[in-house]
Amino acid sequence: MKHSKKSTLEYLKENHFPLVYINMYEGKEIPKNFDISFGIPEELYLCSESQQKSLLPEGYQPLWDDGNFDAIFCRPPESEMIVKVYVEGGEKTYSSYLHFVAHMFVLFWELEWDDLFVEYAKVLDFDYLDSMLVFLEKYHKDLPTEELENRMDALISDLVASNA
Repeated sequence: MKHSKKSTLEYLKENHFPLVYINMYEGKEIPKNFDISFGIPEELYLCSESQQKSLLPEGYQPLWDDGNFDAIFCRPPESEMIVKVYVEGGEKTYSSYLHFVAHMFVLFWELEWDDLFVEYAKVLDFDYLDSMLVFLEKYHKDLPTEELENRMDALISDLVASNA
């Protein structure tokens, strides 16, 4: 099946992704700088079905790109994971949407987008901003990237479990 903007929009709606992604696909207003990190993978939708198959693993549902079409964020079939598929090859897997958003907050932290944290947390349905900011303040400068990511994933898992 060839992926299209319409099929992705339907998928986002059916799977209850935050409204900001739906607004992005519908051409509605999105927050300041949002398009720097999130975009519609227009280039993917212009590809033929065989070209799309060469870019994405079988059955993966495209969601959005990284704003530059260097990577496409997808969801594997029957999974809650988010997978960042690099157009040039390779991928990075996030165990859930919340883990993905937590990793995005590391990027926002590094870009010093302090003035956007609250708005982004709201539109991305990220209820753990306070805990995330305390975590970043405490560990961001001192830990190597891999250890920071592992501790952050554990933090998000613990927060989700404690609120279940």
